[in-house]
Amino acid sequence: MRTNLLSGAVATVPALVLLRIRRPDVPRPYRVPFGTRGFLLCGALVYAWILIGSWSALFPGVLEQLFGIDYVFHDVWAVSRTSFEAFTLGTAVALLIVGVIGLAVARRENTARAAGGEAGTS
Repeated sequence: MRTNLLSGAVATVPALVLLRIRRPDVPRPYRVPFGTRGFLLCGALVYAWILIGSWSALFPGVLEQLFGIDYVFHDVWAVSRTSFEAFTLGTAVALLIVGVIGLAVARRENTARAAGGEAGTS
């Protein structure tokens, strides 16, 4: 569940920024101080926070070591780093595979639907 939320957020923030840039004329239900520049700054800060959180979820203890903070992996997680990383990265890869399969199925269905619609209108 946590990985799904992170992956959704990783895609959503850039999508919001692109929509703001490409369609500035569309009314938005929210306001950000300083207009588009303020929105871009907020988007960058949120995205940086998401990336740091994602990195920490996939590779706990790495940032702590980088900043010189004591972090005994086994004491925190009660498993070896190798076991943790294998499970975590394996889960992420499995979710990516499921997503790619879902995308392929959706594209095939859309292509079939479009081909059927064109044949029906001729």
